[in-house]
Amino acid sequence: MINTSLHSIEYSTGTFIELSQSKAIDTDIRAFKEDLKQALSGTIGGDDSYDESKFLQVKKIIERFNGREHFVDVDKKWRKKVADVRNWFSFGANEKYQGDGSLKEYYSDSSGKSGGQKEKLAYTVLASSIAFAYGLEENSEKSFRFVMIDEAFGKGSDDSTKYGLELF
Repeated sequence: MINTSLHSIEYSTGTFIELSQSKAIDTDIRAFKEDLKQALSGTIGGDDSYDESKFLQVKKIIERFNGREHFVDVDKKWRKKVADVRNWFSFGANEKYQGDGSLKEYYSDSSGKSGGQKEKLAYTVLASSIAFAYGLEENSEKSFRFVMIDEAFGKGSDDSTKYGLELF
């Protein structure tokens, strides 16, 4: 739904942004999700076959969340990573041409874009998210919404600040 809102914002001349996601490739996260899947398989909506082996699977996960003896620091770091579902996916942005939807450029969180490019992308996604959250559409009746901008907004380049203000 946010991509629909993003499609209506001209990012660069003749382009728009589309967000994409893929499953995280981190081995800890993949292993944790598999452990959860195994521990819960057959227990919800099934034949109530919650037996000792399922109990031990759940116990193992809980012990790691609590911090095992001699591994408290390692488990704390692990817990912080696997429990934050934002880490379960990698997000990117595709800049596409409005005419045919073909890809112009791909932006990832690890790409080496300049600060101005990152600001512009962040402003575009933020403005689109606000428009989506309030149900605002380009042809809808104008309505007032309050957006608070802190001093970090003013520290960007004049071009990106102007772009952001025009979006908002």
